Amino acid sequence: MTAITFEATISPDGMLHLFVPGAFPGAEVEVSVSPKLTANNDNGWPAGFHERMFGCITDETFIRHPQAPLPPPVTLD
Repeated sequence: MTAITFEATISPDGMLHLFVPGAFPGAEVEVSVSPKLTANNDNGWPAGFHERMFGCITDETFIRHPQAPLPPPVTLD
């Protein structure tokens, strides 16, 4: 049988659900998994997310309301 390579995402509960394209329904197969993390330089954000979102609010009435002052910083000994 030919090796099939595709990307999948592990769910938060640690489960990996595989939907194998071209599989033979009801057939017994031997499955081998070799996890290989893909590069993610966006800390979990979809690639290009920030570039697409920058400047997306075009409503001139959109404002940042005044914020309460921050509490004083904690001093460490």
